[in-house]
Amino acid sequence: HSQKNFDSLLFTELEKLKNSSYVIMEAESKRIGRVVQPQPLLDLKEAGHHLYLEVPIETRVDHIMNEYVYPFSSLPWFKEKVQTALEKLEKRMKDSERKMELKQSFLEENWPFFIKILLEDYYDPRYNHKKLEYNGDFITFEADHIDKATQDIENYLIGLNLSTIKAVMK
Repeated sequence: HSQKNFDSLLFTELEKLKNSSYVIMEAESKRIGRVVQPQPLLDLKEAGHHLYLEVPIETRVDHIMNEYVYPFSSLPWFKEKVQTALEKLEKRMKDSERKMELKQSFLEENWPFFIKILLEDYYDPRYNHKKLEYNGDFITFEADHIDKATQDIENYLIGLNLSTIKAVMK
């Protein structure tokens, strides 16, 4: 999408949420692909309550396999797209042994191991660095079971006096 189209779509979606008690946002960077999130939205996110979901690596790998690998791995473009992404990502990885393991798992199409390496050696360090940009503590929720984690987060949010925050945001 163009920046203008992104802004329009974002505004439309946020408009739908204006009467919500709370909104949960993922800790995305300011830039998402070629578009940029509006600074006032980022300011609200950074000033909000910070929740951290602790999910076992196996669960995360399974989720990614189900979301991105199983539906697409048999398509002709899949491996080429993964290779292109891999070439960009591996430049930012420091451990040469893990890079070799990543390349080997790609060649063998060992997607669970490939994903595990990317999570542990690329994405998780970036997420942990991103947490430093936020002021205040993170509330951690164990997310071994999504239904329980959802209920725990909902209970936490209900316990907050969010009507005060909502009045400030209007």
